[in-house]
Amino acid sequence: MQPLFFLSLLLVAVLVTFCNIQRAIELSQSSEHGTEGHHVDLNVMAQSQQPLLSPSTSKKDFVVRDVQLDPSTSSSIRHEVSDSNEAPVHLRLELSSLLQEIPNNNNTVVSIISMGRLVETYLLERCIRSLRVGGAFAGYIMVFTDKIGFQAYHDSTAWDPKTKLILGWREDMSPTKNATEGIKSLQDGHKASHMPIEYAQKTMIFKRFKTHHAKYIAADPDLASSNIRYVLYVDVDIVVTNPLSAFFSDYGALASREYGQWTSNLMARHSPTDFGFFSLFVDRHLKGKMHTGVILSDLMFHDKCVTAWRKEMDEFYHKSDQVMLLNVIGNYSAYQCRIFELPARHFNFANKRIMQERNRSSLPTFVHITEFRVRRIRDSELYQAFLRFCLSLEEGEDVTGGISWEQAIAPHAKRPKMKFQY
Repeated sequence: MQPLFFLSLLLVAVLVTFCNIQRAIELSQSSEHGTEGHHVDLNVMAQSQQPLLSPSTSKKDFVVRDVQLDPSTSSSIRHEVSDSNEAPVHLRLELSSLLQEIPNNNNTVVSIISMGRLVETYLLERCIRSLRVGGAFAGYIMVFTDKIGFQAYHDSTAWDPKTKLILGWREDMSPTKNATEGIKSLQDGHKASHMPIEYAQKTMIFKRFKTHHAKYIAADPDLASSNIRYVLYVDVDIVVTNPLSAFFSDYGALASREYGQWTSNLMARHSPTDFGFFSLFVDRHLKGKMHTGVILSDLMFHDKCVTAWRKEMDEFYHKSDQVMLLNVIGNYSAYQCRIFELPARHFNFANKRIMQERNRSSLPTFVHITEFRVRRIRDSELYQAFLRFCLSLEEGEDVTGGISWEQAIAPHAKRPKMKFQY
């Protein structure tokens, strides 16, 4: 019995030793993935269909206080990773910034472009009124216009102290290119000359202002001191029917989700996460295109996109700014620009069904009433009744001295007794 007892003790000792060795090996392997945090599998993160941080996430879980986020600093902290339940530090900072500050009356400016023959119409006055009444927007509106427009709109927008008429600078009204571009060296004393850029359509010069917001905001004392972060561009022939607050809230959720998912995808491919984005609606009628009549830009993240878009406008001879935008988003390796699709329910083109609606909650936030749509509907009474409803017009109201709203909302209404020089 005594040898059997000692043999049993020996077997127990061997088993204990083997378990201890196996445990040590496991601890050694796990420590190779990091000293303090757990290992984060970026491939698993990229495959997940859920955003890294959703709008429902409690802010106390990820908000870093007293931090001014600068996208240019993200590269220095790109590889910092916390525990397995959190995104990388720079992503948490950027997402917290996106989620904490969505567009509102104080940090957003609405931008409209009205130049050339558009000045002959009352579309601008109609658009501004819809933003104030239907959109309940109380922030600044900036209107890019030319010399004729600056004169024409002076009185008709005077009622609104937060509408700013912006006269385009010469460099933007007459864009030029370096005629000696591509020459590596110039002879002594020879100066490079600048020649006007030729566009397939003159109005492309007007459309270029969609890419110029930041510098005009910085140049205006009121806007520069207002901590403007967002720019909502709308075409002048758009009517806003509902408060923008719901649209802005939907955008906040959208931007945080899309930003988180795209960044995690880039990280999974070990690609730089420094990219730009802005947000548009998918065009309902032009397959594969984005509708450039409504654009929501975050000035913290839009530089790469607007710079690339302007470059395509200047170098690619085409009538459509939509085609040039497709060139930008189709060449991510060159431009690092992403488009986040705005929720479709907030936008539609005018049609009879929409114009017969008298319940604002059933209307899209933005209704695009193009000249083509007006001709197609062929019902001036319905058209005018819809505008009276959207603009909350009362009988006898004037746009400006001597011009009534009834005159202004007539189909194809023109501004009378003005001479235009183009």
